[in-house]
Amino acid sequence: MRAGIAALVAAIITTSCAAAAHARADAPRIEATAAILVDAETGQVLYEKNADERRSIASTTKIMTALLIIERGQLDAVCSVSKRAAETPQSSISLDPGERLRLDDLLAAVLVKSANDAAVAAAEAVAGSERAFVDTMNQRARELGATNTHFTNPHGLYDAEHFSTARDLALMAREAMHSPRFADLVSTKSCTIPWPGKDCERRLANKNRLLSLMPGADGVKTGYVKESGPCLVASVTRDGWRLMAVLLDSPDLWTEAEALLGYGFDNFRALQFAQRGKPVASVEVQGGESPRVPLVPSASLMLVLPKWSRQDYGYMPRIDLSRSRLGAPVRAGQQMGRMVLVAGDTELAAVDLLAGETIPRSLLSSIWLGMSRTMLCLVAAVIAVRGYSVATKKHRTRRIHVRLTPAQREPRSDILPQ
Repeated sequence: MRAGIAALVAAIITTSCAAAAHARADAPRIEATAAILVDAETGQVLYEKNADERRSIASTTKIMTALLIIERGQLDAVCSVSKRAAETPQSSISLDPGERLRLDDLLAAVLVKSANDAAVAAAEAVAGSERAFVDTMNQRARELGATNTHFTNPHGLYDAEHFSTARDLALMAREAMHSPRFADLVSTKSCTIPWPGKDCERRLANKNRLLSLMPGADGVKTGYVKESGPCLVASVTRDGWRLMAVLLDSPDLWTEAEALLGYGFDNFRALQFAQRGKPVASVEVQGGESPRVPLVPSASLMLVLPKWSRQDYGYMPRIDLSRSRLGAPVRAGQQMGRMVLVAGDTELAAVDLLAGETIPRSLLSSIWLGMSRTMLCLVAAVIAVRGYSVATKKHRTRRIHVRLTPAQREPRSDILPQ
């Protein structure tokens, strides 16, 4: 999907040399060592610089940490802080060994305050040990396709074997922003969490200055260690369209972030053909409590084009269904087909269509099915008994036949009637 859209955008750009030159002139000069700008929904790349260069990523690591806490942990569970976690250096919320906090409070400290001690405490609570949690981080990164990423800790303190890329960070952040709890916390400028044994609460202040500098800014995560330089994964949403930027080792982080995201909104526009989770069609269900099941796309079907392009005609969404009708029950999330964006005979992008809700069998259908099964069982039993009877009769006949000698089987003339 990404390759098809990128090829299409490239083709559109090359149709007008003057327009292409204008677009290049508008692109900001980014001094960050590595950077990328993407559409948050589709991952379509609008700008990149050294996007696949492996680099130290500091506390932007905590994007994956928080994602796993949400996916694998019980946020209402109460966690006991270990001595190891409490002694984690640098950014912290001053956890004490034996202190007990809800996992959700530790999550807030990880994302809002970027607390290293909270990251280790949460990792131990979720996976049993920091090492096991890190193994899960690497496994999840591979599942997402972040193939140039390797974690050695959940907080981002420097390690030569701990690295990622601008492209991979954008991929992980896009996935994490699908979580409402993650999205809520990374857009929070400040909040408080309990401080057991104290007369006050812990106040958490977000280090992401873009939340105050740029209209629509709603995340995601800052990071800094000496070896990485200033790092930022940023998200801005305007009129329902979200762009995400990643800058690694930037000499002027906030200015470059504003310039890169502003470039995206000023020079591109999004054409949306279907929205994630919103029904686009329905399929007839036989024998269900509802006569039809709604079909929802697994992701938004979108195309991002330069604003100066007028080639927004000819794009048509096509629905390809596995079957036009089906029998109950239907399970929510069951794959039902695809929605394909086409231009002429060319497929540009596609998303899976899923059943939007569970449709159980109707009572009448369940009764009829039960009766049908009973009848089938009875028929099968009759056939089995009949077959057994015939087989037994044949067996007895064969046994009697075998007992007779050849002489016995010949008719005796002395006893035949005259």
